[in-house]
Amino acid sequence: MLIIGGTGDLSRRHLLPALTRLLASGELPEGFSVALSGLEAMTADACRDLVARELSAHAAELPEDARRSLTERVSYLQADVGDVEALAEVPAAEPMLVYLAIPPEVVPAALRALGRAGIHRAPARFVLDKPFGLGRDSARALNAQLGELTDERSVFRIDHFLYHHVVQELVRWRVRADPLALVDLLQVGEVEIVWDETRPLRPGDSSSSGILSDMIQSHLLQLTAVVTMDPPGSMTRADLSGSRLAALRRLVREDDADPSPAGGEPETYAALALRSELPRWRDVRFLLRAAKGAAESRRHIELRFAGRSTPPSPGFARLDVLSGDLTVGVAGSSVEFSVPADTESASTRLLRAALRGDDTFVLDPEEPEAGWRIVDPIAAAIAGSGAELRGT
Repeated sequence: MLIIGGTGDLSRRHLLPALTRLLASGELPEGFSVALSGLEAMTADACRDLVARELSAHAAELPEDARRSLTERVSYLQADVGDVEALAEVPAAEPMLVYLAIPPEVVPAALRALGRAGIHRAPARFVLDKPFGLGRDSARALNAQLGELTDERSVFRIDHFLYHHVVQELVRWRVRADPLALVDLLQVGEVEIVWDETRPLRPGDSSSSGILSDMIQSHLLQLTAVVTMDPPGSMTRADLSGSRLAALRRLVREDDADPSPAGGEPETYAALALRSELPRWRDVRFLLRAAKGAAESRRHIELRFAGRSTPPSPGFARLDVLSGDLTVGVAGSSVEFSVPADTESASTRLLRAALRGDDTFVLDPEEPEAGWRIVDPIAAAIAGSGAELRGT
């Protein structure tokens, strides 16, 4: 495995711990190795020391021998994303998983370098995390570039929210029995999709990592598509991505959008209202909100019944996207249920799928473009406003 941007936050906090979990459960082949590329001047030993420290910090619950074993499999490659000569040192004769854990503005240069280095000629699979592109035109150009580089079956456009256990269970429910068929009977008037994090924006984050592109355009619109899509016919990539794409195309933005404009800094808060033109949801308002550095963590999908007051009063159903807790409140009382717990991280589930070639939850090429269609006008308004960043 080659992780471009392998010393960055995504790799340290999520990818390396996920690989360690897969190693601990015996899911990595005996000869598996991982090369981390980064800008820093660093020896292989220094890189392994770094990995050991990060695993101690972010994967302390995993067996020490698994952490040690993964650390021993790590090599380091000092390379700029466009450094063809450095990337050419990576052996390309074996099957390879290439994960681009880098900001979207440098992904095109990295793909050009990988192509010139010949890595795409190996049996290689490319994983591209969100945000996919910097806007609709950028996403379209990136899709074209990938089409020139490799076969579509080797491209894994991913949104890791689709790899949360609760989200995948919701998708399976919709395929098997579709509990959202009750929406018509319950007269749902509003759906709120919220992802508030207490963790603040990281120092040094680029403007492309603001809430609009980092959360709304990808994660929250994907959750909206999972809720509003017509029930897929099967758990195949074609049916799932086709249903999500059709749902995204039928979303329209209302006038009210309230991001914290940044003036060159990443925004830390955004909220917007949408409606779906699909028949079941035509009279339902969708409220999407995300924040970093919030006072409390809230990560849920909440259906509010028409004619009822907002929670904590009766008339709602709230699903916590991480814990699986489902709270239903009706007529002055509430009851809680839980999706069976799963301790695996979304990154573990994602990497398992990528390593196996399981593309069930991979995005259709047009899904990121459909998300940018909604977000681009908001981003343009912020860019032209000249407003200062507001606190949240």
